[in-house]
Amino acid sequence: MTAAQAGDRFQCECGQRLEVPTLRHLTALERMEEAALPRAKSWGARQGIVFLGASIIAIAAVCMLVLQLQRPERIHEQLIQTNIDNLSPAEVWRAWAVLEHGIRRSLFPGEVSVLARNQIDIRTWEQLRTTALVVGGIGVLLVAIGLFIVRPPRRRTSPV
Repeated sequence: MTAAQAGDRFQCECGQRLEVPTLRHLTALERMEEAALPRAKSWGARQGIVFLGASIIAIAAVCMLVLQLQRPERIHEQLIQTNIDNLSPAEVWRAWAVLEHGIRRSLFPGEVSVLARNQIDIRTWEQLRTTALVVGGIGVLLVAIGLFIVRPPRRRTSPV
């Protein structure tokens, strides 16, 4: 109660009307300190595990997005599109001596190194993608564990 409420009447939840003493009577009463109520924890292990899992999922999703934007193309598609499609008829006629042997021709040294580098890039990208998927799966697993943790029942304090 505060001094501003002195002399007022209030209705209790049970329906009973309560009268607050006047200011003179309030000053005569013995002063009591408010009992400090135990503060409820806002975060526990459950919320921490869910937050950690969600954070891991978010990081894995960003990694997957970046990886998808930097996905390497297979080299044979690039060679067909750039070398054949962009050649003029005169350039194709001059290159026919090499091209007439077809796919089974042996690769030039420069082509071998470019093709090998492209295959390494593709394997690396696939490994990184798999790693990001596994990390995201761990995040999903942590969120599921956090959601299924059963809270211990709260202890009720009995009035003394």
